Amino acid sequence: ACPACRSFSWDTVESARRGTLHSWTVIHHPQDPAFDYPLAVGLIDLAEGTRIVADIAGVEHDRLDIGMELEVCFAEHAHGEILPQLRLPNGGAA
Repeated sequence: ACPACRSFSWDTVESARRGTLHSWTVIHHPQDPAFDYPLAVGLIDLAEGTRIVADIAGVEHDRLDIGMELEVCFAEHAHGEILPQLRLPNGGAA
């Protein structure tokens, strides 16, 4: 729901796919073969003002830090779904 008016209406927003890490957690269970565990899942504040939740790839969990810059890419998983995934800008690794 919209935090200002509580509406459940939605629309699409074109994104530059860059933002900052708002929060994250590391998941151990339940495990699904589509993902590698332990799995870091982050909440990212996109530059356009929206937030999304996605798994974080290529960043050691102890290097995650609130406010760090991440970008959104898309990855195909074992079940055939193409889902958003967070990584360091330009595919860098930490």
